[in-house]
Amino acid sequence: MTIEPSTDARAHRRPLGLFALCAAIILVGDVVTKAIVLAELPLGGRGLLILGEFLRFRHIQNSGGLFGFFPGNASYFAIVSVIAAVAILWVLIRSDRRSTMQQISLGMVFGGALGNLYDRVRLGAVVDFIDVGIGPDRFPTFNVADMGVSVGVSLLILWLFITDRRGDHESAGESDAGTATESEPERISEAGASDRTD
Repeated sequence: MTIEPSTDARAHRRPLGLFALCAAIILVGDVVTKAIVLAELPLGGRGLLILGEFLRFRHIQNSGGLFGFFPGNASYFAIVSVIAAVAILWVLIRSDRRSTMQQISLGMVFGGALGNLYDRVRLGAVVDFIDVGIGPDRFPTFNVADMGVSVGVSLLILWLFITDRRGDHESAGESDAGTATESEPERISEAGASDRTD
């Protein structure tokens, strides 16, 4: 006898099209913008002013991690990127619930990880170019892949928080329903006793 999966299970186990689309958008955007930077902006130059000194495109190469942290560890972070990409695929393949938020967030992280991994394998460093700040106070220079990873992780944390809160509310509702069901026989018994007394 063949056991068909439930309707709810089929509904939650959605295809990975949205995940693939988000990953592709981040990866292609990252590769294309870096190619333009490599072709048009000299390494270490003052850069191209976009919104005055607040936002400029400036070509630097980062041998460390996200936003330039831990420089000189390109090989280590290449391995971390591979592990992260494999872990994301494993989570999605094994997951019974592929929500929209989960696919978007993991797709963005996956695309960002692949974008920076491509640089580390090809150049031995990551091309960063988005420079934001006021005067000498600058945010660490970053790229499209870094944006994908950061936004994706933030969305994933938000999704986990919402899912956890929803689970707590459902558990509380089931507990209240169970209490009401258990007290029903007591009310019937009390009503019967009252009738006999009358």
